Amino acid sequence: MGVTKLLRKAQKNKSRAHNRLDRIKELMRKPEVKNVDIEAIKAEFAAGDKPESKSAAAPKVEMVEKETPAPKVEKTETATESKEATTTEADKAESAE
Repeated sequence: MGVTKLLRKAQKNKSRAHNRLDRIKELMRKPEVKNVDIEAIKAEFAAGDKPESKSAAAPKVEMVEKETPAPKVEKTETATESKEATTTEADKAESAE
């Protein structure tokens, strides 16, 4: 009795697992917090009164995500540039003789 592989089911199971891991990684990622005004936060706690709106009295916090640097792309020689380079080198050699 032969065994049948369920290829679509196997692919679906793999993709579910992969998507689940991606969701977990996204939830675990924390942005880097910079430029927090500590003195303003201390003053807010010392005052003890609640601000009317969040945006008016909230301390300024900038959230910056770390970016990966873009890969450097080197310029490659085109066919015409390489032809010109070889002809000029050949011309220089002939003129030197």
